[in-house]
Amino acid sequence: MNASTTEVAQIDLGILVVHLTPSETIEDIAAYLKFVGIRSAQLPDFMQRYVEADAPKYEYYAETPLILKPLLLLGNKVIIANRRLYLRSMAYYLSNSLKLEDGRKFKEHFGPTLESYVSSILTDASAHFHTEAAIKVIYDQERKTGKIVDFIIEDRFRIFMDCKAIEPNDYTS
Repeated sequence: MNASTTEVAQIDLGILVVHLTPSETIEDIAAYLKFVGIRSAQLPDFMQRYVEADAPKYEYYAETPLILKPLLLLGNKVIIANRRLYLRSMAYYLSNSLKLEDGRKFKEHFGPTLESYVSSILTDASAHFHTEAAIKVIYDQERKTGKIVDFIIEDRFRIFMDCKAIEPNDYTS
């Protein structure tokens, strides 16, 4: 495989298995390929699901459906048609897959999980900070209203931090 990020890359399935086993089982490799890959014969039906009637203008800016299936399985070859697309796909694959399953439920759990993670990092760094709950108590005592941030970090400066579990949609990202 060459180091270019845009050229087509292919690897023989047997070579892939030899390089990944025994640290990965054949079953896990097969499950991964099934999850992120698509057989060439299935590609037309897969792409048809994303055809928009009348080709609306925003479609030009939409993410390619191949972000969901960045590997092409052709005979005994695994093909990466575009390495940059593959790397982008893998960076967000888990969250994208979970959102497709149940986007609302994913966001309901992801937001609090992200805030908890940031809180643990601030705690581990021995940062002096106030959480949203503590800030709300101060607001209530002072009879203040308005938007409350997730954290206020006190150091030489006061840093207001809001953790966002949102992302731009396909048409603006």
